[in-house]
Amino acid sequence: MNGSILAGIIIQFAGVVCLYLSWRKIIRLTAIYTVLGWVLQALALIAWTHGIGVEYGLTLGFLCFGFYAWLIIFVQNLSSKNIKIQARPWQPATPSAKKVWQHTARFLVGVLLSGVVSILFMATVIEFLPWQSANRLALGFILLPIMWACLCVWCYTKPSLIKPALTLCAGVGLFSINFIM
Repeated sequence: MNGSILAGIIIQFAGVVCLYLSWRKIIRLTAIYTVLGWVLQALALIAWTHGIGVEYGLTLGFLCFGFYAWLIIFVQNLSSKNIKIQARPWQPATPSAKKVWQHTARFLVGVLLSGVVSILFMATVIEFLPWQSANRLALGFILLPIMWACLCVWCYTKPSLIKPALTLCAGVGLFSINFIM
C-alpha cells in the first residue's frame, strides 16, 4: 500500500474522530476540534490525491469520510447502555384540510412551477448565446438544477405564497413567448 494512501486513511480517521467529539460535545473545546477536524479532512484529501490521483483520491476520500462517520456511530451505539423509553399510546395524525391545501399549493408552486420556469429560462438563454451548440447545452445542463434549487428555496422561505406564485407565472408567460413566436 502506498504511504500517502495510508497517511490519508489515518489522517482522515483522526479528522472524523475530532468532528465526532465536537459534535457530541464530549470535549470542552468544540470549536477547536471542529476546525481541527476539517483541516485534517483537507489534509487527508491531499494525501489521497497524492497517492492515487485526483479522480480516485477525491472519490475515495469523500466516500471514506462517510464510512468512518457511520463506523464511529455504529461502534458507539454498540457500546452504549440500553436506554428505555416510555411508550405513549399511538394517536393518528389528522391534519386539517387547510394545512393539506397549503402544503400542496406550496409544492406545486415551489417545485413544479419553479421547475417549469427554470427549464423555459434556460432554453431561452441558451438559444441566444453566441457559442457553439455543445457549449450552450452544457451550460444549460449545469445551470438548470442550480436555478431550480434557488427558486425552490426562494418559494419555500417566503411566508406568503402569493408573491412567488405571481412572479413564477409571469416568468412562465415571459419565457414561453420564445417558443410561441
